Formats: sequence, structure tokens, C-alpha cells
Amino acid sequence: PALRAANAMDFDDLLLHPLELFRRHPERLRAYQERFSFLLVDEFQDTNRAQYELIRGLGAGGNVSAVGDDDQSIYGWRGADVRNILTFEKHFPGAKVVRLETNYRSTQPILEAANRLITNNPRRHGKTLVSALGRGEPIRYLRGEDETGEADWIALDIQEGVRARHFNHRDCAVLFRSNTQPRVFEQQFRARGMPYVLVGGMSFFDRKEVRDVLAYLRLAS
Repeated sequence: PALRAANAMDFDDLLLHPLELFRRHPERLRAYQERFSFLLVDEFQDTNRAQYELIRGLGAGGNVSAVGDDDQSIYGWRGADVRNILTFEKHFPGAKVVRLETNYRSTQPILEAANRLITNNPRRHGKTLVSALGRGEPIRYLRGEDETGEADWIALDIQEGVRARHFNHRDCAVLFRSNTQPRVFEQQFRARGMPYVLVGGMSFFDRKEVRDVLAYLRLAS
């Protein structure tokens, strides 16, 4: 009611209202089908049912190009349905599948380990990834007791490698899944006097409230 009173729509409405419009007024759907001759959909593995129905309606002529990877479908918790990409050829007969199997990000050992894990998924398109970077270093696996143990081990490993002159600090990178994870690594790096640069977010220790608390503690000390 509040949205309707404000003549506004939220994100879900932008999907559901067009579907309802097209069901009630097929002539409007035909008008948009004629207007958009070709459709390109990226990250197709993350589409939900409403998005898929909208694509099927607008792309009824068959000129739909979908780019995606069923192995990267991780948003099922917010409605993404991996079956959309797995059944694409069924709903768009005659579709040509082009497999992009050259990987430019990871070395071959990383791809081989990932492939061995992901092949356990029962619903997926088969694929064989080949690295453009070559073999690279073998993978080492660590299972830390907790996040502090993990960060401590990684910081110590980097520190020992730098001391042995195998590499420099600037040659190392730690990758994170979310911006809440760097804090414990920052603590370990600072405790050891190791230089680091946080990319893509604000350092925990640069936050105003943290700096104020640290300043107070220094004064008290």
C-alpha cells in the first residue's frame, strides 16, 4: 500500500509487475519482443524463476545469449535457481553451447583441485578447465583451529619466506571472501611489524571509532 500510494516499486516489483502485465496483455509482450530483437544475459547461473520467465517471454524468438557457469551458482539462498542454466537448451531448442574452458586467473594445480571437488556435485555441465598460466606451485592445505590460528600461520609463513629471501612482502597476497575477514590478519601483521595494504575496503584500524579507542588507550597508558 505504501509503495502504491507513492507510485513507486521496489526491486521485486520491477520483476513481478512486468510478468503480470505480459500475462494480462499479451499484445504488450509482443510489442517488447519486436522492440528487443536480441537478448544478452550475464551471470545466468544467478537468475531466479521470475527473471527466467521474463527472459523466456522476451526471448521467445530464440535470439538469447546467456553467459554463466553452473559451478559458480552460490546464491540459492536468495532465490537463484541453478536449473535455469542446466535446462537452457531444453527451453531454447537449437541453442549452441560454447564452452570457455581456458582459465586466466589460476594455475593448473588450483584448477585440478577445484575440479576434483566440484565433480561431486550431481547437477552440473561437465567441463575441463585449463590454465593459461601453466603449472605453478603445488597447493598446500591448512585447517586452522580458528580464524586466529589461520591468520597466525599465514603471517608466520610469509615472515619466514621473507627472512629466507624466497620472496618479498610485495609478492604476497591474501584473498578474502568478505570484508569482515581481514581484521584478524591485520592484527597478526601489525603484531609482527609486517607491512601490508588493504585493497577494496577500509582497514579495521582506520575506522574512526577504533582510532578513537586506540588513542584513548595510548593516553591512558
